[in-house]
Amino acid sequence: MKKVKVEESSNIKTTKSKKLGVVKCKITKNKTLSTSHKNTNKKWILIDATDAVCGRLGAYIVHRLNGKHLASYTPNTDDGDNIVVINCDKIKFTGNKENQKLYRDHSDYVGNVRIRTASEVREGKRPTDLLRITVERMLGRCRMSYKLASKNLYLYAGSEHKQEAQSPMVIDFAKLNRKNVIG
Repeated sequence: MKKVKVEESSNIKTTKSKKLGVVKCKITKNKTLSTSHKNTNKKWILIDATDAVCGRLGAYIVHRLNGKHLASYTPNTDDGDNIVVINCDKIKFTGNKENQKLYRDHSDYVGNVRIRTASEVREGKRPTDLLRITVERMLGRCRMSYKLASKNLYLYAGSEHKQEAQSPMVIDFAKLNRKNVIG
């Protein structure tokens, strides 16, 4: 269809073509809708991390925390879900990352760098740090990311959690994709 001439009035656009003749169509102005924290509906989600791959689980958690699974995703609004992860001490790594992956921690004093492998972090005081560090580094560095990681993410090393009163929806992470679980 070859357009010959276009005439525009306030709301009606007229197009003339050789094959169809005169075509009229109504112009509508679309408004971009942005959600605010007042009209968000946050869900509670429970994920069992037994034998789950650390990076894949972290990416899934970040996707749900940001709210990117929603059609009403807004980058500057906390419209993601609240996530409870149990059995974080049973998380797995692919390949030989358990012994080769290094976690560096610095206290801002000269010469005070602490380097630990993933197995040393797991055997330490907080085995949930493996998943927490993964999620925090995937979120990025801003105030919104800090809020998402600290207020909307609950990690537990055992199978018991304190958020039973919210009756979280259980998501079987292993059944979403065969690559999500090792073993």
